Amino acid sequence: MPLEREILEMTLTLVTELEDSSSNLQIVTPTEELMYAMIAFMGPECEFLTDEIRPLLRKHLLRLYKKHKDYSFDFDKASIGKCKFESLYSLFVDHFQATSYGDELFGSLVLVPLAQKYDSKWRRRMWSDYAPALCYLNCDESLLINGIRSYLEPVEKEDSLIKAYAFALGSNDLRPGSIPYIIAKHHVHHFRTVPNN
Repeated sequence: MPLEREILEMTLTLVTELEDSSSNLQIVTPTEELMYAMIAFMGPECEFLTDEIRPLLRKHLLRLYKKHKDYSFDFDKASIGKCKFESLYSLFVDHFQATSYGDELFGSLVLVPLAQKYDSKWRRRMWSDYAPALCYLNCDESLLINGIRSYLEPVEKEDSLIKAYAFALGSNDLRPGSIPYIIAKHHVHHFRTVPNN
């Protein structure tokens, strides 16, 4: 039976070759493609941390993010087999908390549904159910689809999220300069300084 590393290497190499070919072959939807990228981080051996796999994953994610930078993923309808995105995302964030060591490639995938254009339920879930993960969550801005602006604009209007952001800032659980810190500080500052929010 192939090792986790061998499966990842073969899969990522095949996907890269398919994308590089001129056939424009689309095997899965963009949201399913995102889900498969998430699954690559969930192996029992944590191969995503190794020197052999990291460059392949980085290349794959950067290509995925560039290819779909203007796309809105459909998290509510997406599934692989019988696994819906919502279930996978819950397992994914749990796995991030348990095994990621704050890995930025892993973190960049955790952040995708938290962009402002997506339903606020994803942000509520992260900032309440998974708040402990926020202290480890960070990545370089180049790993954010459409950059940091997609997490800051439009400004947050939901009271429960503003309270969660303010609580996280007040508890000092966020690392200054991290993506969650920048997000929380921006939305709380805007709420406090702009009248008629």
